[in-house]
Amino acid sequence: MQPQVREILLRLSPHFVFFDHVQHWLPELASHLGIKTLSFTVFSAISTGYLTVPARIHGGTTIPSVDDLKFPPAGYPASTSSSSSSARMQTFQARDFAYVYKKLNGGVTSSVIDRVLECRNAATALVFKSCNEMEGTYLDYLRTQFKKPILSVGPLVPEPPSGVLEEDWAAWLGKFPIGSVTFCNFGSETFLTDGQIRELAFGLEQTELPFVLVLNFPAQLDARSELNRALPEGFLERVKGRGVVHTGWVQQQLILAHGSVGCYLCHSGFS
Repeated sequence: MQPQVREILLRLSPHFVFFDHVQHWLPELASHLGIKTLSFTVFSAISTGYLTVPARIHGGTTIPSVDDLKFPPAGYPASTSSSSSSARMQTFQARDFAYVYKKLNGGVTSSVIDRVLECRNAATALVFKSCNEMEGTYLDYLRTQFKKPILSVGPLVPEPPSGVLEEDWAAWLGKFPIGSVTFCNFGSETFLTDGQIRELAFGLEQTELPFVLVLNFPAQLDARSELNRALPEGFLERVKGRGVVHTGWVQQQLILAHGSVGCYLCHSGFS
């Protein structure tokens, strides 16, 4: 892509170019053209500071072990220091994050941390989807780690949804008291296993509260068949009247805006 990107930059002649954390060649290319580069990160400052800072690479070469990753890096804000049980990662979490430091293709291809640090160290400034009011302490920590301007663009909350909630959804949600409905939505980024679906369904059933459960599956599978197979036997009959199980697209923002929805459960993520 480098020749094509260079041609685009020559034609547009921008003052700045925003780039992701994988185009490690872009800062040098842009610098030769007199263009400043801004490394833009959608992940939160708290998770970035925990996982992808120079303090994680001891002496520049040592790969942190799973046990290392269970504790914050040196200098991490004291409010979540290693003395706090909440700051410790569980072993399964640390093992999952170890891929960030793994050399790929038998050690030939750079690791994620190599690319990330190369991008950030070469960029003119770093930009985060965050704000001082929410993560000021962690943004300050990142400033000490990278020793360059750290800018924030705010949480980038989406604009209020347009249109109105479909009549069937509005009528169903309207049957329940304010703040009483749990809305669960999975399948846009993360597909649950059969076991996870069963556990989630049993949990919703045991709350004895109203709920909307939206589950989606990989495109090559028949969603309705997968849903019928994964749900516990007799589940739909037992929750009839207070629970809705749906597969396919829904008006997520408008459902969330409804007064009866009091709890939202989704796959979440670093951002």
